[in-house]
This record gives sequence, structure tokens and C-alpha cells, in this order.
Amino acid sequence: MSASQPIRIKGISHLKNGSTIVINVTNIPKGDQNISTQVQLDYDDGTNSLPNSEGHSEPNHVLWNLGTGGQTFSFSSGRFMGSVLAPNATINAGVNIDGNIVANIVNIAGGESHRWDIHPQPTQPTQPTQPTQPTQPTQPTQPTQPTQPTQPTQPTQLIKNNINKGTPVSLVNNKKNQSKNRDTLPQTGEKKESSISVLGVLLLALGSLTSWLTFRKKRKN
Repeated sequence: MSASQPIRIKGISHLKNGSTIVINVTNIPKGDQNISTQVQLDYDDGTNSLPNSEGHSEPNHVLWNLGTGGQTFSFSSGRFMGSVLAPNATINAGVNIDGNIVANIVNIAGGESHRWDIHPQPTQPTQPTQPTQPTQPTQPTQPTQPTQPTQPTQPTQLIKNNINKGTPVSLVNNKKNQSKNRDTLPQTGEKKESSISVLGVLLLALGSLTSWLTFRKKRKN
């Protein structure tokens, strides 16, 4: 690239989304480099030897990769077409460079830098995934039959001992038994008690009279 001979690149796509041509420059000697190459670009639509310009009718699909060295590249003669990639180097532009310049230091000295953005091929969008089929709803379970309520147990009979007879008497839900038991209870001696009460009164009166007569007799003596 240090000689002044032209380099012609043919078959460049005229489409904006066309393929990008990457030129990897290898075996670069150590130290500063002088570039005098004239770059000629021919497109597939018939446009040949695209000239330097601030506005181009064709897309930029050429990238010059000068590596990661830290040397200085001086473009001293000819004309240079396409973007330059040298992230650690110093670029001295003594001629017109049409494209993008990526470098550590860029010096425009005697030439011009015409912005001409590279048009890389866009990535194809991924196809959307097919939606998954919804799962079939499960059949609802049949409700279980309600269990039959249990029959209440019969209440137990409460037993009360008859004081006089010592026989059990039912006190729950048995009115007939109550009335029957009431009829069968032994009769108390109401008449006998009345006779005893009258006799007691007579004895009390007789005792009082005897005491009074005795007291009177003693008083007379």
C-alpha cells in the first residue's frame, strides 16, 4: 500500500443492505507507514471509479482493517475510499479519505475527511415463535353424595328412687307413668296425725291444770 499503484475493487453491491467487504491488512512492518495507494471502487450497477465527494450516490461497503498496532499511518498521495479501522494507531490524512476513520489520533493535514458511513448488512429479525396450544380443561369432578344424617339416639330414662318404696320412677316423657306412680304412692296417715294432735292438746291442758292445783295447795299450807 506504500506504492502509488491503484487498487481496484469490483462487484460492490449498490444496495444499502448489501454485503460488506472487509480487507484485513496483515504483515505490516514495524514503525510508521506511508500509504500512497489510489483506491478504485466499481459497483454492480455499472458505477465505476467512484470519485471522492462529500455526497455519494452509492453506499459504503468497504472496510480497511489496519490491525491493533500503535504505529502512525500517513496517507500522503493518491486518494483513499472506504472506512479505516485502526483503534490504537495515529492517522495523518494528507489526502481525501472518504468513509469513517476509527483511530486513537486523527490528524487532517492537507486532505479532507468526507463522512461516508459504512452500511453493514442488517441482522435478520428472528421469526416469532408459534404460540403454544392451550391445554384442554380438565373435566370437573362429580360432587359426592351427601351422607345420610344419623338418627338421634333415644334419651335415657332418668331414675329416681322412691323414698318410701325404693321402686324406680321414670321422670322423662312419661306422663302416664308419673300419674300412675302418683296413684300408687302409699297414703300417709292424715287422720291418725289429726288424732294425735288433739290428744296432745288435751294432755298439755291436763298437765297445766295439775301444775296449777299443786301450786295452789302448796300456797294454802
